[in-house]
Amino acid sequence: GYGSVILVSAHNTAYFKNLKNAKQGNVFSLKTNYGNFEYRITKTEVKSVGDEMPVKLDSSTEQLVLYTCYPFSPMSAVSNERLFVYCDKISGPTAENVEVDLG
Repeated sequence: GYGSVILVSAHNTAYFKNLKNAKQGNVFSLKTNYGNFEYRITKTEVKSVGDEMPVKLDSSTEQLVLYTCYPFSPMSAVSNERLFVYCDKISGPTAENVEVDLG
């Protein structure tokens, strides 16, 4: 809800193992301690580790980008490729109306 790019990475054998099924148009929910969000996948692409970073972190458009090792296999930890999944926010709070409980 901050109006910029959110880049998240995780292992493809754990938290992101289901990204192997990600397809353009899929919608998913993300629950956080400050609100529930929905995102639609707009694009997926595989890039080599040595390629230029395909995400512009200074963008003023809110976009969630998930990435993980590719291909999906037990040996992918030594892979030289990464899967990027680009998602647009459909719904969820914005920074102006987010309440954060700092305990």
